Amino acid sequence: MLFFFYYLLTDPIEARVTNSREIVFWPSNDVLLDGSSSIIEEKTNIQWTLISNDNNQRSHEIEISSPHGLQTHISNLRIGQYKFQLALTTSDQSYTSKTDVLVIVYSANGQPPKIRVHTETKSVNTLNNLLILNGSATTADYGIAKWQWIKSPLSPAMGYFLNNSQSSSVAYLTNLIEGQYVFTLEVTDDRQQMSQSNVTISIGGIIDAENLIEIQFLTNNYLNQRTLENLLAQIRVFLIDIYPNINILMIGMPKENLLLVKGVDANSGLILPPKTIVKHLQSKLKPLRSASNLNILSIETYLCLSNCSNHGKCNHQTKHCVCERYYMENWFKSLVLKEPNCGKEKFQKKKQQLILFVC
Repeated sequence: MLFFFYYLLTDPIEARVTNSREIVFWPSNDVLLDGSSSIIEEKTNIQWTLISNDNNQRSHEIEISSPHGLQTHISNLRIGQYKFQLALTTSDQSYTSKTDVLVIVYSANGQPPKIRVHTETKSVNTLNNLLILNGSATTADYGIAKWQWIKSPLSPAMGYFLNNSQSSSVAYLTNLIEGQYVFTLEVTDDRQQMSQSNVTISIGGIIDAENLIEIQFLTNNYLNQRTLENLLAQIRVFLIDIYPNINILMIGMPKENLLLVKGVDANSGLILPPKTIVKHLQSKLKPLRSASNLNILSIETYLCLSNCSNHGKCNHQTKHCVCERYYMENWFKSLVLKEPNCGKEKFQKKKQQLILFVC
């Protein structure tokens, strides 16, 4: 009984071929079509037929040696493309299964692929982070058997291909960082001839970065649209006493817990100073957390805008000053006033003694 139900649920016959695409190079003009892996019953009717061809050759000129066998030789082919079909029919004519084979006959004097690459995305930076490389305009006399995009080992390590697109004509990349990338497109044709072409892409930093404010927050889930809109509205409320016409614009999210915004005067369109905005919001961080219903960890300028007391350079990632040799951070200014600095001179006595000694 179980066998009977299994038989009803499965196809009694199935047409299968070893290769659905066969390649022939002129002056060879014959090919073997193999359907021996097909599932058949006793007295299954087998039929090979020519479905179409693109070279105007008449069907009676093409020889099918064994039209009723699972394997057959096709001969007297010319340069062009042919589609043959294997059809299986049960002895009672109640069920038919079909499958096609494409046969391509190439000329003997074809050239290797000619690669043409262009970028679909005109401006890519660390925020607008999707790069699309398109090689579909590439041409090949022998047809294209394989695409392969390769990132140069000298390119930045960050950046990966989406959905295995490195093996297709159009490559999609993301998670790129600022720097110069070199990609190689390798195209292999049906005659195993390979061509290569390089493309260099420069990934820029975030535009207008010196005017941006970063808000780092903690959430158990992604930031949804309602929470985002409420946060922007609450920030405007907390700033309206110093900037009555302020608009808070969302710029993007470099990370899932990091939001970039900037303040703009609604009337003039001028960008408002980020340091002033940050300082004001930092003083109201606790009520802002409550009003926005978001666990805000910190609010900082996206870039470190401190001049480090003219004795160092500020690290944009850590927001701390890297001071010159004889200077160090004044901890009072750093912790209490929240101002990165190099305002304290170290080894001052030793320097004075050294000056006296030289004199």
